Amino acid sequence: MQAEINRAMPRVPVRITGINVIGAEPGVASMVMGRTIPLVQDSMMALVAMNWGAQVRELWVCDASGRVVEITDLSSAPLSEPMNYNAVRDRILARAR
Repeated sequence: MQAEINRAMPRVPVRITGINVIGAEPGVASMVMGRTIPLVQDSMMALVAMNWGAQVRELWVCDASGRVVEITDLSSAPLSEPMNYNAVRDRILARAR
């Protein structure tokens, strides 16, 4: 998706980053397989997910100021389904315009 967004809007800085929750470290290998997005491993020191109130399998979209503008539950709308993937991509592109 990052490559598609870059092609559609090369001058707009949209960046996709993954955050892996504490305790899910064994899943990192499958999470990054075939992907090139940055991945942050949460830790007891950082507590990123807890501080943000994030849940497992959520996609958060932030604006240029870092404010959350949308949260999508990927458990109920998996990106492996083309309709969900296209809808998320199109919403990200629309917000970036």
